Amino acid sequence: MICKIRQTIKKYKMLSSVKSVAVGVSGGADSVCLLHYLSTIRQEYDIILKAVHVNHNIRGEQAQRDCNYVKKLCENLDVELLVFSVDVPSLASEKGMGMEECGRYVRYDCFRKAGCDAVAVAHTLSDSIETMLFNFARGTALKGACGIPPKRDNIIRPLIHCSRDEIEHYCEENGLTYVTDSTNLLDEYARNKIRHHAVPALKQVNPELEKCAVRFFESVSMASDYIEQSAEELIGKSRLEENSYRLSDWQHCHEAVRRQAINLLIAPFLSKPVELRHIELCSRAIAGSNGKIELSKDLYLCVKGDIITIQTCDNVCDSWETAVTGEIVNTPYACYCVRLCDVSQLDKTDERFAVDADTVKGKMVLRSRLPGDRIKDKRRGNTKTLKKLFCERKVPAEERNKIAVLSDDNGVLWVENICADAKNAVTQKTKKVYIVKKRG
Repeated sequence: MICKIRQTIKKYKMLSSVKSVAVGVSGGADSVCLLHYLSTIRQEYDIILKAVHVNHNIRGEQAQRDCNYVKKLCENLDVELLVFSVDVPSLASEKGMGMEECGRYVRYDCFRKAGCDAVAVAHTLSDSIETMLFNFARGTALKGACGIPPKRDNIIRPLIHCSRDEIEHYCEENGLTYVTDSTNLLDEYARNKIRHHAVPALKQVNPELEKCAVRFFESVSMASDYIEQSAEELIGKSRLEENSYRLSDWQHCHEAVRRQAINLLIAPFLSKPVELRHIELCSRAIAGSNGKIELSKDLYLCVKGDIITIQTCDNVCDSWETAVTGEIVNTPYACYCVRLCDVSQLDKTDERFAVDADTVKGKMVLRSRLPGDRIKDKRRGNTKTLKKLFCERKVPAEERNKIAVLSDDNGVLWVENICADAKNAVTQKTKKVYIVKKRG
């Protein structure tokens, strides 16, 4: 088993350029094995270990027992321990999340707080098989059949090719005790049903299930990576401008690539995973060269002519632009006065909304918001997209294109009723300013 772990660490470069590792330790066999093994190689790789234990406040005294055990383990291994206590049941209720989902969210948030280069978690081959079966039962796409990835960003899983039986044998050989989470014994959780019933049944069919699973995951992962890479290339080569793509490129590619590209295209706009029915509807519209698919309350994929566009309520409305050539500027929705004056004439109440004239580059225009527009508030020091600002201020979607944006060749200078961008804000060196006010 040690050879498997070493090969996994080397193959996926898990400890390359890593100086510190946060290790998730629940006190169960898997995490005890992981922490113990990493402690034996920390000098070889010159890494600092920090153990992270999270009390989910679900199991009362049993949870405290686990915490006490982990403290003793870390003392014996001379590893720094960080303990977090989070009321997961209350948080799950507050956020409208399932207990398992909320627990996972909390754990990874705590791991990040450790401030290490990498986070090591004790997922095993057995966990990966269970995850694949769970995804399969819910109707997964190809990605969900890949199991748990050995490495994702800075999260590493050195035990991902080791079975649970091998890990328990490692603990026995090294005189390591561990605790058992009683919730793992209950069939009320879907994953436990798979662990207690589905996996044993499959092992009866083929005792070499784990070995076969490794080969299966590697094959499916390669296929998934190839399709995703092809989808990214399709998006790149077909892009005409932001959120606009050449239809013919999409029609001449394989259906699997097209579906993955649709997923990649619309996922950033949604707060939840893309639904398979939406991918199918979008693919059908692309194949038929026409259609407008509603993906959420304010998001659409539109196919018209030879163009695919992603449209929100913001850009479904007609955009507008008027050059600033004089003091009075008429727009489709209002008339504005853009006045150049000495900074001494500026009222204190207007200072936040004034633009330093010396910072303007090129021609100025008053226009509606464009996708990707953002502004930095000098007073608050934060940068936000206009879409997010409008959402936070509860501006109705149909009103957003009526809000005036003053811009120059470098982008946004000022946004009506919000502020001037920090790069164009008034400073002690300012001499001349532009003041924009709606008339009437």
